[in-house]
Amino acid sequence: MPGEKAALEQAIGEYMTEEEAMTPKRRLPDRTVWERQKGLLAEMKRGLSFEGKAFHLARAVDVSVQLTALEDGYCHTEMAADVSNLRNSALGGAGALLGAGAVASLVIALLPGLFPIAFLPLLAGAGLAALASRSHRGKAERVQVALEQVLDRMERGEIRTRQRLAGPRASAFVRIASEIKKSVEDVAQSLRQPPAAPPSNSTPTFRNPKTP
Repeated sequence: MPGEKAALEQAIGEYMTEEEAMTPKRRLPDRTVWERQKGLLAEMKRGLSFEGKAFHLARAVDVSVQLTALEDGYCHTEMAADVSNLRNSALGGAGALLGAGAVASLVIALLPGLFPIAFLPLLAGAGLAALASRSHRGKAERVQVALEQVLDRMERGEIRTRQRLAGPRASAFVRIASEIKKSVEDVAQSLRQPPAAPPSNSTPTFRNPKTP
């Protein structure tokens, strides 16, 4: 990445806090580990994303960012995400579906005359469990793409330290309220615009000025 290590660390720190709704978990000598921001304001920010941002990085257990200074003006940047929570959630859901199918099959097998179809709930549970276990791969791929997007933006210079004016920084609630207000004003402005006039189908008539 082009840039000095200190400037890049500050830029990625501001980006992870403001854009990805994450907070530092540990600051190690060689890297910084980020985790999902907790609290009502953070949930509001993720839930009221009018731009459609999915916050995939915040779904991981944590995200580590490592910057290593190379020659003057360049750094090696590495990002990694722990998605073990997504895997455990998928496996837990698959186990619950498989267990429910097995219990249903056992109950049906004990009923008189229903033994031939007792295996159907178990097969259905096994199929749903397989689908649930595969959902982890898709979620993990989306997190990986989100990491690559951050690195791409850093390499293109789109993530840089913001020039802040002197003075106290606005609170998270004030920033969220400002974003909501701006979105409401944009919608109101679009509603106040008059609709475009439909094209006229009438043919214009011309009068000869010499005709009395």
